[in-house]
Amino acid sequence: MDLAPDPSAPVPIFLDKNHTKPRKRYIQLYTILNSWYQLFTANLNFLLLSHLSKIKPTSVSDVRSKLMGALSQKIEPKASALFLSYELTIYKFWRQTVLGVTELDDDDLLLPTAFEHMDFEEWRAKQRVVLRGPPGSEDKLPETAFAGFVLAERCRHPIHPGDPRLENEHIQENESNEEGEERDKITWCSMCILQIHLKLLGKLWDKWMESGGPWRIIPPGGTGEDLQVRKRAYYKRKTDFVNDVDNLDDIAFSEASWEAAHPTVDVEAARSYSARAAMEVYAKSVQFPGRLAEVDEIVPRTPTRKGKKKRLSYSPDTPEDTRHRSSGLYARRHPNYDPESPHRCPEDNGWAETSFNNDWEYNVRQCRLLLCDKDPIEKNVTYCELTDENSKDVLIKGIEEWFSMMQEDWKAPWINTLLTTTDLFVVWRSSPDSEGSDTDFDSWDRLETLVGTNLEAHARRIGDLTDADIEPIQGENLEDFFDQDSVASDSSSETDDEAHEFSDPMDLARNENDEVINVVGQQHQPDHATPTATGMGSCQPDKVSER
Repeated sequence: MDLAPDPSAPVPIFLDKNHTKPRKRYIQLYTILNSWYQLFTANLNFLLLSHLSKIKPTSVSDVRSKLMGALSQKIEPKASALFLSYELTIYKFWRQTVLGVTELDDDDLLLPTAFEHMDFEEWRAKQRVVLRGPPGSEDKLPETAFAGFVLAERCRHPIHPGDPRLENEHIQENESNEEGEERDKITWCSMCILQIHLKLLGKLWDKWMESGGPWRIIPPGGTGEDLQVRKRAYYKRKTDFVNDVDNLDDIAFSEASWEAAHPTVDVEAARSYSARAAMEVYAKSVQFPGRLAEVDEIVPRTPTRKGKKKRLSYSPDTPEDTRHRSSGLYARRHPNYDPESPHRCPEDNGWAETSFNNDWEYNVRQCRLLLCDKDPIEKNVTYCELTDENSKDVLIKGIEEWFSMMQEDWKAPWINTLLTTTDLFVVWRSSPDSEGSDTDFDSWDRLETLVGTNLEAHARRIGDLTDADIEPIQGENLEDFFDQDSVASDSSSETDDEAHEFSDPMDLARNENDEVINVVGQQHQPDHATPTATGMGSCQPDKVSER
């Protein structure tokens, strides 16, 4: 008799002289892994045995079945999701007196089914008869009108002859007569089954809405836990309802088949309580795609941004038959693409590189860079223009160092300014006697124009400035124009209009008390960078200094 090898037993390995060392290592590794596996299996079995049941399982299959049962067990919703505290007391009393079920704690009360809820409501209605008198009389057809039909046990409504439950009841009746057992009777008609479910779902929906509803609008004093408990209760009973509706749909199909087979039989009295009538009521009660909130229940939301309508236009020379812009006109890989077409895709990568338009460094490099022989605040300053990339790199480095010492909330406005600036950048060496080439500099500043500065005289001599450059401000005293103080800091303004005429905050003209901006290895703080540099404690624009 051949026995299967034990999987946990060590695997025999035959060693030879040529592979002794590798095989020894394999044996050691296998032994370690096998020990770990045995230890893991023992710990797992211990955890399963200690948490799943106090009864020791007899086999691995018992452990697996208990584990799957524990994982598949769902948390049943509690009755507290439907009833208030005093209603829970009444419901608990009803279960004890009528059903003979005793719970020690209200938390142990499970959510009633639709039919348990109906029984409880009927019992409460009977208890009110003593205090409030009998309920109002309802217009019910006498049972004589249902002659010839089987009546439901509870609602006393006629059952449609095509209802398959009648056939099952007849079979059970014959079996009960033979065995002496009590048969199961039809308790409710199809219409009452639907109404019982809808009544409970309506109450659970209201409770769910009170705690936030599907839109999770938690009211003051509510909690997310209440919302989840009532949501779970509603979904649980909604699932039961859908399952019963599926059964009613099958019954309605059987009723229709029976009526087609018995066209001469009058079933008008039972038709109002049939499954077909119940399905019609259900179809009218269902709202698709779902239940919507009332207008006053929806919290205001941020309006979505509507895109602007765009219209595609073509150049006048574009033929009418190609204005749909087929792929063959612009897609290089299209089989009909014509590289000689006037509407062909641009060369190289297909599009011009325009990302630099969002780079302030690129824009600064396009501005003029003027190297002064001394500090521009001094008289008779001369300059020459720098166009080499190395000088632009030094300027960019100086601006970056300036940004590194700037307050965070000031950086974005300055970057936006540099993205669109057309100013002149003047640079100079703070110590003329320091060693270096003639084009070296360590300080910089910005100028909107050379007019009114100490560079104007030299600019006129070399032709950088002409009379046409100052025509826009003719009729004004240039000295007064460039010497005026900022009315933002002038408390003696005579009119309200003057109080709102601020000087340009981008003017970085400096006075003798301003601190020089150094590029490399020196304190680096320009005008308007921080209150410390300007001598001000706010973001007010500085006075335009006298040149």
